[in-house]
Amino acid sequence: MATDLLLCNPYFIRDDPVTRQAMDIYPLLGHGYLASYLEARGFGIEIFDGTFEKDLNGYLDALDTVRPRMAGVYGHVISRRNAFEFARAARERGLPVIAGGPDATGYYRDYLYAGFDVVVRSEGEETAHELLEWRRSGADRALLAKIPGIAYRTDGGEIATTNLRPFIADVDSLPFPRRDPHVYAPYVDAWRRRHGYVSMAIFGARGCPYDCTFCYRPVFGRNYRRRSPRRIVAEIEECAARFGATQFRFVDDTFVVSRPWVHELSDLIDERGLDVSFEVLARTHLMTDDVAMDLKRMGVRRIFYGMESGSDAVLTRMSKRLSVEDSVKAAEITHRHGMEFLSWIMLGYPGEEKEDIYRTRDLIVKARPDVLSISVAFPIRGTAFHDEVKDRISRKRPFWRRTGENRMVWQGRYPDLFYMFARRWLHKEAQLSRHAYRQWMLPLHLALRAAYRLGMEAISITRRHPASWATGGPLGVHEPGPAMRNARRPRARQVTGSSLDGAAPARTPDNLSNRTHGGSYV
Repeated sequence: MATDLLLCNPYFIRDDPVTRQAMDIYPLLGHGYLASYLEARGFGIEIFDGTFEKDLNGYLDALDTVRPRMAGVYGHVISRRNAFEFARAARERGLPVIAGGPDATGYYRDYLYAGFDVVVRSEGEETAHELLEWRRSGADRALLAKIPGIAYRTDGGEIATTNLRPFIADVDSLPFPRRDPHVYAPYVDAWRRRHGYVSMAIFGARGCPYDCTFCYRPVFGRNYRRRSPRRIVAEIEECAARFGATQFRFVDDTFVVSRPWVHELSDLIDERGLDVSFEVLARTHLMTDDVAMDLKRMGVRRIFYGMESGSDAVLTRMSKRLSVEDSVKAAEITHRHGMEFLSWIMLGYPGEEKEDIYRTRDLIVKARPDVLSISVAFPIRGTAFHDEVKDRISRKRPFWRRTGENRMVWQGRYPDLFYMFARRWLHKEAQLSRHAYRQWMLPLHLALRAAYRLGMEAISITRRHPASWATGGPLGVHEPGPAMRNARRPRARQVTGSSLDGAAPARTPDNLSNRTHGGSYV
């Protein structure tokens, strides 16, 4: 069968030291869902995954070998520059190029100005199907106006959007994601080498019914749609048989929403006698002993909680719809039932004062998370948070370029150095609260805790902001990225452009809002 579409993940793990160290990475489920959905409708789909590649050359070889009719590139915050370069390589071969994923959905203007023909906005199976039919019928650009859920450039060069497509209501109607051996083999080997077992990502539901002000749900939206437990268990069994997977991470935006659904899934896993473990994301205010018993029974070993802050005032500003007390109780319940939990904390949200960070310290000491992940607040276009601070976002470096960069890109209450000290102080407080140190090292840990706190206090007195907040050049400039290293192609040219209202297109990326590595055009 001829290849109608070559899907590409332009991410290089070699340029991401945080993920390379943790090696807790998964192939894109979105590509698998697209491949199986489109293949079932008679299209030839191939997948190229750049995660373990050294440079762009592997993709160039794939383009020349597969010779697809159209190229699709995944758009994500830390691989945006690579995505632009991969797209240019496809266009140089005369191929129409489409983009999808969270960053492309939220920042479709940037992608179109960088040379993409079409951006798939939101959930993508049905939209990709119509785009492939459009390609087969001659690719008349005027007909793009009839395809819901896209952004594109007209023949006159203007950017146009169509109405968003309704979400797929029956997610059980979707086939299992296609898991190609050539894509999955490097991930399986990496997991075995680093962790001694194989872990895989899986969806239990799409969408999130909550509306946190900092969170961006560009792909699945807030329309919450669950898969049936029987379909989930069947997919788990297939992955265990094919790849030897013994752990699964549910990459849902939130897993614990319906207690009856969790109970049914737990019963079925228990009934099938599956010897596997899970990681799930949950909201603290929904955690009860009954839910914890079901999670423990189904094999959950770690829960991810977005506790975010130890200040109820900050949580209210975030529209988290939970309290500090909810987080403390969830921590107690989780530990009581023998499960680990990771706590996400966000510093620097608008309205947060130094005293609120001290309250966050109190929460961390009480909750004693097994793993603590602290980030500074990142404004993502399309969120209420972004709307509030958009006039204070740096024009010089408005986005992150690697996982865990943790740099303030907007002018907040305090400068970057303050939050660096705050993060280190909170991590040290967490370490001391868990007694996670050798006894003879205690004096050093106490000294470091005092130093970090002193640094935070000293910076808070001045409240100065670094000179880097000075306005930079046009935000539409595209800098050659790491994909260009050693690639067999000429040096990348700069791409500039202006939006229809006369302003240069913003380059602020999306954040890892769901904090997982999964999802794509869908």
